Amino acid sequence: MSEIRDQVPEKSLERKEVDFMIYLDHAATSFPKPPAVIEAVTDALTNTAANPGRGSYALARQADTVVDRTRQAVKTFFSMPPSGHVLFFPHATGALNQVIKGFPFEPGDHVITTSLEHNAVRRPLGFLEADGMISVSKVPWQETTDAILEKVEDALRLHTKMLIVTHGSNVTGDIWPIQALGELAEAHGICFVVDASQTAGFLSINMETAGMDFLVAPGHKGLLGPQGTGILLAKSDAYDLLPQQHGGTGDSSESMGLPQEWPGRFESGTMNVAGIAGLYAGLKVLQEHGLDELQREKQTLTTQCVEGLRAMNHVTVYGHRSEQIALPVVLFSIADVDAQEAAMILDQSYEIAVRAGLHCAPDAHKWAKTPAGGGLRASFGWSTSKDDIEALLKAVSDIIQAYHGA
Repeated sequence: MSEIRDQVPEKSLERKEVDFMIYLDHAATSFPKPPAVIEAVTDALTNTAANPGRGSYALARQADTVVDRTRQAVKTFFSMPPSGHVLFFPHATGALNQVIKGFPFEPGDHVITTSLEHNAVRRPLGFLEADGMISVSKVPWQETTDAILEKVEDALRLHTKMLIVTHGSNVTGDIWPIQALGELAEAHGICFVVDASQTAGFLSINMETAGMDFLVAPGHKGLLGPQGTGILLAKSDAYDLLPQQHGGTGDSSESMGLPQEWPGRFESGTMNVAGIAGLYAGLKVLQEHGLDELQREKQTLTTQCVEGLRAMNHVTVYGHRSEQIALPVVLFSIADVDAQEAAMILDQSYEIAVRAGLHCAPDAHKWAKTPAGGGLRASFGWSTSKDDIEALLKAVSDIIQAYHGA
């Protein structure tokens, strides 16, 4: 991916006191975007951002083409079964709410999830549980696939209807074995939902062979698209999801009910044509350069960062406990230094952007045993270089020297 990284502009962030910022928060959103993505968004806003599906005039038809070609690109990228559907949402949170709250649960049903989930999964499940609709079991992370499968099987009940897991933790970087979990879910006849918010664009994902019923991904993280884009991939329309949003669809306007056809049934309102055009461009960038090379580069950077931090006194690194592949996410803390304060120092004194706090995943922090205020997270993407990692390590060393004198 070095060819892509060469396109990073010399000034990627305009700020009065900063000429250039080292951006290490790719787990939140990729930045800066590849030039091809920016160009695609600009072109759509300039030439094709009419309302798709709402008119027969040329601009509306062009907008339809933008949306349709991106659906096809998403299907190919994730190896979706021919019977599958691609639904567009403003973000992965909206897609997850649709599949969780819209699932045909009945009172007394049971859901299995994990101890590392983001609030985009944790809170919708908690809402349904508090409402008395479902009960939820959380499986803790285990070091081996066999141990994980054993924990999931132990959690199974007569009325278990869904297994929903994050493919990779945005806190610890741990990756769940979705192939094995998909096989287990299929063997027990339960719906398998995967949140690929951190892995889409980093790991190759084959929806058909992994046995997923639903796959969710944001467009703005590893897929390099703009913010305001999220996707829900459904293996088929076998599960009668209840739409969570009602409004104009361009079809069946005379009816009080939504149309029955997918995907329009779930896409009320004006679609983000410019964002979807940018997502298409992001997918093309990834396909042209290949995920394997990107994964190798990110793994090298992650190892460099983890080893550098672990060599320092007064630093604790969480996760990355084995030699198994992990996400390019490094969570750490500095003894006696509040995470928010350390992040502010990195920002204001070193122009390094990291994320501090609980990262919308408090259960994962509880499991990892981070300090009460959470930790510092450095996450790497297409624009990250070895020099960026060295700059981070030097800055952390300086902070330690300032607080501990060693």
